[in-house]
Amino acid sequence: MRKLVSIILLLILILPSLCIAEETYDTSDEIMLIDVPVYIGEEAFIKKAQERAAAAGRSQPLGLVLSGGAARAMAHLGVLKKLEEEGIVPDFMVTNSMGSIIALLYSAGISCDDIYDVMTEFTLGEFFKPQLPVKGGVLDTSRFVSVIHGILGDRRIEDLDIPVAVICEDLITRRQIIFEAGDMYDIIEGSIVIPVDFAPKEYMGYLLMDGGCTNIVPVDHAYRYTDKVAVSSTLYTFKQNLRNFVTVVNRMQDVSKTRKGVEEIKKHENLVWLRNPVEKYSFMGFDKSDEIIQLGYECAEEHMGELKSLAELSDKTEAEQASFLAKREKNREKIDDFCRRYRKTEMIPLRELTPLFTIGISMLGEIPNDYYLNNYNYLYLGEELGYKTMRINLREYWFPDNYGLDSALTFALGDFFKSKTRGLVDFKDNELHKFYYYSNNEIIYFSGDRFGIDPFCTFEGTLDRDMDEIDSFHRAGLKGYIGRDKFIKFSAFGFKENQDTDGWGGSVNFDHKLVWLLHLQEKATYRMPLPGNDTICLYKNDGVRGKTIKGDFDQILMAQTTLYLKPDFTPSLAEAFIFSDVRLGVFGDFYYFDEPIFTAGLSFDFNIVFIGVMPVKFLCYGGWDFDQKKIFTKFAIGTEF
Repeated sequence: MRKLVSIILLLILILPSLCIAEETYDTSDEIMLIDVPVYIGEEAFIKKAQERAAAAGRSQPLGLVLSGGAARAMAHLGVLKKLEEEGIVPDFMVTNSMGSIIALLYSAGISCDDIYDVMTEFTLGEFFKPQLPVKGGVLDTSRFVSVIHGILGDRRIEDLDIPVAVICEDLITRRQIIFEAGDMYDIIEGSIVIPVDFAPKEYMGYLLMDGGCTNIVPVDHAYRYTDKVAVSSTLYTFKQNLRNFVTVVNRMQDVSKTRKGVEEIKKHENLVWLRNPVEKYSFMGFDKSDEIIQLGYECAEEHMGELKSLAELSDKTEAEQASFLAKREKNREKIDDFCRRYRKTEMIPLRELTPLFTIGISMLGEIPNDYYLNNYNYLYLGEELGYKTMRINLREYWFPDNYGLDSALTFALGDFFKSKTRGLVDFKDNELHKFYYYSNNEIIYFSGDRFGIDPFCTFEGTLDRDMDEIDSFHRAGLKGYIGRDKFIKFSAFGFKENQDTDGWGGSVNFDHKLVWLLHLQEKATYRMPLPGNDTICLYKNDGVRGKTIKGDFDQILMAQTTLYLKPDFTPSLAEAFIFSDVRLGVFGDFYYFDEPIFTAGLSFDFNIVFIGVMPVKFLCYGGWDFDQKKIFTKFAIGTEF
């Protein structure tokens, strides 16, 4: 019976993937064409670059090469910013990888400061979601390109103000594909495909990956159009443990692409080379973007004499720059509007229907979550289907004697309403053990940079194995925050339990940096029944540290204070596994459940993040319970649903 139910649930999850035919590609192209690049849209590209050069009063176009480098490539923003200040705008750009993203956004009329805001408004975990590698990569890029599309709308790169050549590699023909025309978002997806990390992008009959995998600094392509070339690179070298297998793999990928880039830089003696000194930063160190940008700015400043000579500055050049800069204000407004809507709903509108297949662990017991009555821990195989601001999640799970199906529907209407509904059907010993239902609905009344209030309504319920008892919790109220970073969160609510207890309560969360690396976190919750009603109980997500509290109480007061150190660095294992949000704290908690209880101890928590995404939270704490006079400990690992 259990096997049959499990097979049925598994088919529900994988049926969409079974409908996808196995992709085969014609690889019969002549092998001797592998070294011959394919140029798409070159004629119009050359014409536009020459027209820009003439309008700026230059003898020939000024080309700027922006290398790849992930977070290190944020240095290009500093270079572009300094060039702008000196009245220099390139006539065309040649790019790959992260350099392509910066070049395309800049050419589309987004300022360097605004590009920085877009790249740092979201975490990498929000940009890229983990998935099973059914299409050749473990990370999904749809959310990343959807953010850019949500700001700029439909765009083609041949229509951008500055011509941009984006270099990709085609896995089918094994030839370089240089896009100088085409859909901006398909080309962006193809240009950032690091093997294994991201799935190859199918576009125009090609199966694309990052051109930076074979040459991180594509200088020769710029010299195809001009002799006036500046290169902004993010080459790096530092001591590494070359006995670490992850480092060895990364190093092998780096050898050929860096060697080819250096070879092309050395070949052209008349170029202006800006070798941004970014060695000490991780390729996933986007949290250090401001420092990396400053290094790029200073590097351009040091070479400004050469750059001015190359650019042939004149009154025409200044007029051309003024025309380019005048178009940015509308994009600034679009960015503000998009980010404001995201802060309200915390959902990125997907530009196309996106399936996502996942595997992982959910462990809600000590990980912050919304569920008052349920904290199921399990291993799962799951699928997500998303479009615009709607997500449908299905998970088949096992842990250890139970199995079942967990599902969720989340959607937002505009920027004023958000709903999340979750249902769980659990089997134990081949019998229905529990049904769980949760619904949270929010009317987002107001949300700005400094202050926001959201009315909400929560309904939850569980049925036990014998189906003769019902636990339920219904809550409605107001919640809000102060500060763009929401460092103070508060809520006031009324609630009703299944034993017909009506009550009211409130909570406040405060988390703020004091001095240096020292932070203070405060959590306080108060609940009590209304006069004439029954007692109230604790819920599974209350997070009591110390003794296990059971029973019903006349009132509940919880005040948890943690003073913690948060180091200003992110250690990593070969830049693949990053330890983020590391916190070491001392806590003291006060609880009042009809009588006072005190606990105190030490806490330690952190996230392990694979290549900047896929965070798994680790939490452990231990201390002394002054009421029971004994030591307590707790360890948890997992993710949210």
